[in-house]
Parts: sequence; structure tokens; C-alpha cells
Amino acid sequence: MKARDSDRSGARLVGNVVSPAAAGHPGWPLVFEYESSKHIALQDHPFYALVMAAMRQADEENLRRLRLGFEDVWQELQARYHAPGGVLPGEPS
Repeated sequence: MKARDSDRSGARLVGNVVSPAAAGHPGWPLVFEYESSKHIALQDHPFYALVMAAMRQADEENLRRLRLGFEDVWQELQARYHAPGGVLPGEPS
């Protein structure tokens, strides 16, 4: 994946996410992240589960970007976070 844009601060973006190197982590092992992504992909998690997991771990700026791109997923995550056992009203428990 190739950096394609920059945000207002001039930080390089990878896709719609600020790269760790641009976020002040020079020399960040991006190869490690790439290799980790291959291992995660092999586990065959559902796509939106991965998006929710990314939201849970994102820093403030990346969370803002994820929320913009996946507003409905953010709302679902928040609703389930606050629901007992993650079960929404009307769903079988």
C-alpha cells in the first residue's frame, strides 16, 4: 500500500489512516505491521469485527477517521458496549 495523501499537518496518510511514522514514530517497524496483518487475515475474522477492533485500539486521530468512514459501525459498537453482555434489546441472549 502506498501513501497517497497528507492531512492538514502534512503527515502522510496510508489509505485513510495516519501512518505510525507520520504520527511521530520514526522508524516504526511497518514491516512488522504488514506481517501482523497477514496473520490476522489468516484467522478469517469478519470484516466489521476487524473495524470494531481497530476502533477499540485507535488513537484519537485514527479513531476520528474510522468514525467518519464507518459511522454505522461506530454506532453499533457504542450501543453494544453499553448493552449488558453486548446484547441489544430484542435480540436473543
